[in-house]
Amino acid sequence: MLDISAQKSIDNLKKILTDEDMTFNEQTTKHFLILPFLTSLGYDITDPNVLKHEFKPANLRGNNDKVDYALDLGDFKIIIEAKPLNTNIKRHYHQLQKYYNSTPEVQLGIITDGRNYHFFTDFYYENLMDIEPFYSLDVLNLTDYDFYFLNLLSYTKISANSIREATEEIIFRDKLLTSFKKTLEELPPEFIKLVVKDFYPHAVTKKVIEKATAIAKQVGANRLDLSIIDESIIMSDERVEQLDSPTTVPAEEVASETPAHSEVKEDKPAEKQPEVSAPQSEEPATKLVEIETTPAPTKRPSLRKGERVSLTMEDTPLTKLKVGLGWDVSSQQGTEFDLDVHVFLLNENQKVPKEEFFIFYNNPQSPDGSTNLLKDSRNAGNNTETVFVELDKVSSEVEKIVFIVTIYDALNREQNFSMVNNAFIRMTNAETGEEMFQFDLANGGGPETCLIVGEIYRYNEDWKFTAVGNGYQSDIQQLCTNFGVQLA
Repeated sequence: MLDISAQKSIDNLKKILTDEDMTFNEQTTKHFLILPFLTSLGYDITDPNVLKHEFKPANLRGNNDKVDYALDLGDFKIIIEAKPLNTNIKRHYHQLQKYYNSTPEVQLGIITDGRNYHFFTDFYYENLMDIEPFYSLDVLNLTDYDFYFLNLLSYTKISANSIREATEEIIFRDKLLTSFKKTLEELPPEFIKLVVKDFYPHAVTKKVIEKATAIAKQVGANRLDLSIIDESIIMSDERVEQLDSPTTVPAEEVASETPAHSEVKEDKPAEKQPEVSAPQSEEPATKLVEIETTPAPTKRPSLRKGERVSLTMEDTPLTKLKVGLGWDVSSQQGTEFDLDVHVFLLNENQKVPKEEFFIFYNNPQSPDGSTNLLKDSRNAGNNTETVFVELDKVSSEVEKIVFIVTIYDALNREQNFSMVNNAFIRMTNAETGEEMFQFDLANGGGPETCLIVGEIYRYNEDWKFTAVGNGYQSDIQQLCTNFGVQLA
């Protein structure tokens, strides 16, 4: 917790924030709210070696490209972008991102209106500020955990290591809770398999997983006590085989024994099973109903941002992928609009094992032969590029394959992704031609000039895909530096 004097300073800030006679522009917000807030954390705002006003990142050219404050803490910096009180600071994330990405020594970025503070770091990609804040707080509604977090940021406690630890703790807590909730709602096959293996003495086949998924969904829907489920609910493989053709069973068995017919795919919830209620009677039900076992037609899934899917299906291992990336661009009078696809094959340290694992138009094939970039196709402003990936050829050094689209010479041409529409990444089974899924990115982007579209990554013995869709105000030079590639 913060010491008594710091808490008194926070209480004084609350009084100022609720003073109806006060009016705030950016300067008064800085003077009466932001600087006192920094003082409450132990920073000497009068020391120019600690607090630098109008700090200019070295890698930005414009004379007006200055962040309001930078806390210089020796081997790292914290940058702070200030806005007038009651500003929608979310609209200015891109501004903080530009400063953050241009200052390699920055460990923490903060944007604030004096009441709301949003905290950013580069948890996912080194030197590229994350799209969303990992933490936020409201000075008028501070919780015990907020005080704990602020104590970690105080002048006497803060370090580059403490920022990383706090970031990981908060992100892990948030993502784990979200993942647990999503897992219990969607019941992905690998989760069901893990649970069933703990008590089921036979081989956990695809049909057993489908069966268990259907039962688990009914248990959740009906809020039944899990203690009533015993080993007899999961049928033996022999009993499952009997359901391969239409049959008749007592009605009360329908609810617990109707197999799931949707194709089992990673992170995609099974189709909701019809609920059939047993007769409300103490006598055994004798009414017979027919179970329809013909699979319903499947559609190509459309992914949401952040969604993950498995690329290694249990019955049919997927090894050859066709990755299509496409977009439309707005017409630009007299100005060519050129987007390029880049692929980085990264090791566990988020670096290329060697520079040849950076795939682009002048180096279209990875040294292990796993990844090949084809020439782009252009037609009346409609653009597509294709990357072939053979998962069984990927070097053991590679843990992740990142797909990125950048705008060539964006700064000089004053172009960004607000001028790009209908961007997508589509995954196809290269051997069968079957389109597996597509991730459509939202139109009307902001000032970003680089877009990380998606990633393929190892997960134990599996390969998975994540729909990323994060944009950055960066160029290929900076990305290459981050991923360990030195351009000539």
